[in-house]
This record gives sequence, structure tokens and C-alpha cells, in this order.
Amino acid sequence: MTENTSQHEAPTTEAEAVRARRTPRWAARPSDDGLTLTFDLPGANRGELELAVEEGELHLLARTTLKGPVQAASSRLEFEPVDFEGRWALPEDLDADTAEARLEDGQLTVTIPRRGSQRRAIEVR
Repeated sequence: MTENTSQHEAPTTEAEAVRARRTPRWAARPSDDGLTLTFDLPGANRGELELAVEEGELHLLARTTLKGPVQAASSRLEFEPVDFEGRWALPEDLDADTAEARLEDGQLTVTIPRRGSQRRAIEVR
């Protein structure tokens, strides 16, 4: 599995121009049953998450928000809202129609099973 680079559209508002866009940290764990992908998305919530498979690629866009008090007089922020974005090419033998995703504590886990090839014993005569 490889990550593809993409061209970003120009921001439409000044607020969007300030937001940073980053590729999330991720890990892939293939198995005989399929593929499990894990993405670190600190600050992301379900309402701001877009996840889709199109033409053999997994597309991810997650907008984050700051929680807690924000001081107007602050001259420096250690954490700022960002957009996590990326595209990853998927192996052809996966069944994206039965994929499942779970977002918990800033970590997105996507499980994509392999296409239903059932093992069949072959009788030897």
C-alpha cells in the first residue's frame, strides 16, 4: 500500500488559508483476512470526518477543532486546528463495500476484508 500525493484546492476563505494541512501518521497491518489501517487524528470528530474509497484509493479528510478555553491575548499556541488529508492506494483484492471504521480517542481504525474467496478442499484421486 502506498500513499499518493494530491494537489490541494486553493482555500476559499481567509480562515481556511490559515489552517494547516497535514498527512496523518498511519500504520497498515495486512493479514490473511484483510487489511487494518490506523490513523492518528488528534482533535478530529465524526462530524468533521470524510472517508471514502474511490477507484482503488482510500480518501481521508478530517478537520480538527480546539476544545477548551482559548485566550485572545495568547501570542503562541502549542496546538492549532489542522486538516488531516491523504489518499492511499489499496490492494486490488480488498472488498471496500464491507469496510468498517471506528474513531476513538483521536485514532481512526479502518478494517477492509479481502474479497470472499472461500477455501475449498480439492479431492485428490
